[in-house]
Amino acid sequence: MLPKENRICSGERIKEILSAKQLHLSTPELKIVAQKSDTPYPRLAVICSKKIGNAVTRNRWRRRVRGLWLKKTHNKAKNIDFVIIAKCENIDNDLVGKAIEKVVNAGSNS
Repeated sequence: MLPKENRICSGERIKEILSAKQLHLSTPELKIVAQKSDTPYPRLAVICSKKIGNAVTRNRWRRRVRGLWLKKTHNKAKNIDFVIIAKCENIDNDLVGKAIEKVVNAGSNS
């Protein structure tokens, strides 16, 4: 489970990130939108609609994405807020990991 400081809980903040689209990447499996923030640590929100499947499937998807996000952002992304939106049920860890890493690198370079 993510520590509270690493979660984006506010729906308003999520809408703000989605409308700003400072950094974005879309793959068949997911959509990643990120924005610089004032916090000294990275934060994450994962969105899954009911199209993905039942609650068990959606929670499994969230856990897998959070795990990949933690691995890829460790000591790299300091002040970036991420919103990751699920597009399909089956995800390939390698492709999702590369997508997250690409956005993290783009965010740390800008």
